[in-house]
Amino acid sequence: MPPPLTSEGLLIHKFPFQNSDLIVTWLTKEHGRIKTIAKGALRSGSAYQGVLDLYYQCEIQFISKTKSEIDTLKEVHLTEPYLGVRRDYKIIQLLHYFTEIIESLTEPRTPIEAYYDLFHKAVTYLNQKEPSLELINRFEKRSLDLAGISIDSFISMKGMLEANGYRIPRSLSKIQELKFDRQ
Repeated sequence: MPPPLTSEGLLIHKFPFQNSDLIVTWLTKEHGRIKTIAKGALRSGSAYQGVLDLYYQCEIQFISKTKSEIDTLKEVHLTEPYLGVRRDYKIIQLLHYFTEIIESLTEPRTPIEAYYDLFHKAVTYLNQKEPSLELINRFEKRSLDLAGISIDSFISMKGMLEANGYRIPRSLSKIQELKFDRQ
C-alpha cells in the first residue's frame, strides 16, 4: 500500500455512498481536484462528524488509488469552517457556481494551485462580505485567464466557455436569476 498523502483542501462536494460512507470531493493545491471515500462517515460517533461540510478548509490525509478515481480518506483536521458563507443562500449558490467553473476548466488529479488560491480567496471574501456582480465578473475573468482563454468583453462567460469547448456550469441560470449588488 502506498504511503498516505497530506494536503490542505476545500470540500466542494459530498454525497452519501452505500449505507454509511460519503464520497467527498476536495479542491487541493498539491493534488488538484480529488475524490475520496470517507468510510463510516455517516455512522454515529464517526471521527468525520462535524468536519465534512461544504467549503470547510481541512488538512486531509488520504491514500491515492492508481486503479480508481476515488482515493481513501484516512484523516481530516478542520482548519477553517468559514461559517459566514452559510448566512445567505445566494452565497452558497455563488460558491457552487464558482466550483462548477473550476470543474469545467480543470482535470481531476492535476495540480491547480492558482485555481485553489482563486477559490480560497473567494470563500474567504464571502465569509465576511456580501456577494456582488464585480466579484462574479472578476472570478469568471481570472478563471478564464488561468485556462488561457482571452477575454472578450462583449461575450458572456457562457459564450466564452462554449466557444472554447468547455462545459457550461448548470448553476449559471440560477446565478443569473439572483439579484446581486454591483459592488
